Amino acid sequence: MYAKNEQEKLECSALAIGQALKAEREKINISLQDIAEQTRLSTANLSALEAGDFESLPGIGYIPGYIRNYCKVVGIDSAPHIASFKSLSDDVTK
Repeated sequence: MYAKNEQEKLECSALAIGQALKAEREKINISLQDIAEQTRLSTANLSALEAGDFESLPGIGYIPGYIRNYCKVVGIDSAPHIASFKSLSDDVTK
């Protein structure tokens, strides 16, 4: 069980990843549906990704791929976002 401060830190980190992805998508004026069509991921999963709601996604092992595919569509480097996620998931598994 996490202390309240640790849980809030994890939630903020997850939200930061999602907000960064959403900001890039909005910057190039592409819809979530467009990303869904190009990545073949559901809009529900993409919405959860943007919201930082990783617990709603099918499995922790798939999330780096979701991030990578999302970043590819919006034309940004996925490495920093995946590294942030891996750091976050390492904190969760400690």
